[in-house]
Amino acid sequence: MAVTEPQAVMPRAVITDEMIATMAAKAGSVLRIDHSVNNELASRIAVAKFAGGIGDINPLWTDQDYARRSPYGAPVAPPSFVIGCFSGIQFGWPGLGSFHSQSQLTFERPVYWGDVVSASCVYEGFDGPAPSSFAGRTVTDRFRNTYTNQRGERIATLSWQVINFERGRAAARQAGGTAGPVLPHPRNEDEVASIEARVLAERPRGARPATGRTCTRARHWTC
Repeated sequence: MAVTEPQAVMPRAVITDEMIATMAAKAGSVLRIDHSVNNELASRIAVAKFAGGIGDINPLWTDQDYARRSPYGAPVAPPSFVIGCFSGIQFGWPGLGSFHSQSQLTFERPVYWGDVVSASCVYEGFDGPAPSSFAGRTVTDRFRNTYTNQRGERIATLSWQVINFERGRAAARQAGGTAGPVLPHPRNEDEVASIEARVLAERPRGARPATGRTCTRARHWTC
């Protein structure tokens, strides 16, 4: 007798009044995030690995001599290092699909080698429900992350949004058929060549100037 393997079933929920009331009551909550923290110490190796992982070759992050001559006076981490410490978590709206919508990151001070980054996350509430062309209705969550160093100084604030959609209605709309992207992308050879030329002409900011001069624009992160 054949044994039928259990099949995973994706929950298919729609937005209800009960869901809306439950999530509205959570607005302003400070969320538990310890299980989602990936790093906190901006060690020399951690900063170098992070910069290498995102392909940022700016010597400000890894070259001590270069960094000492910069406006910061010492090596610092890429600004996005804080997101490597903590970016976000899944929260609420059981059974709905969701995807990250946008982020706005505001910096107040750099992260130096040896700094300890502490993060906190507040659920600020949601917008909607709103009609959607692909999923019936959606709600957009708003979160705020705050990053501080070991001296209690605020490093950065990250405001980010997540769009949650009714998975059941999305499936129904897909079954009805929607126009998908045209593949391969309809670019001619001249357009492709132009794109490649622009990519190859890019010069990484922070690369050593041929004249040996160092940047003195303290208001910029990459020098």
